[in-house]
Amino acid sequence: MGMTAQPGLLNAPRSLLLSKCPLAFSERRFVFLTWCCVAILAFLSRLPAQEMVRTGFPGQLEHFVAYAGSAAIAMSGYGLNRKAPWVIG
Repeated sequence: MGMTAQPGLLNAPRSLLLSKCPLAFSERRFVFLTWCCVAILAFLSRLPAQEMVRTGFPGQLEHFVAYAGSAAIAMSGYGLNRKAPWVIG
């Protein structure tokens, strides 16, 4: 009564196993970083303009980079594979 290997998840490559998980470790990390970005953006938006440390770039560029970077991190964590996108506008 020997055991034979059956095809299935036990013989699947590691990348396939991670893709079957509801939320892989790397995605959870990006979800955590997304909420860190939200908290940082909320905190920085409440600072008075006199206390802000500026980079020397125009303010609109600073805002664009901050929000685009946060959006890129959020897309890495949540991705496009969710049910239905929410449109805010």
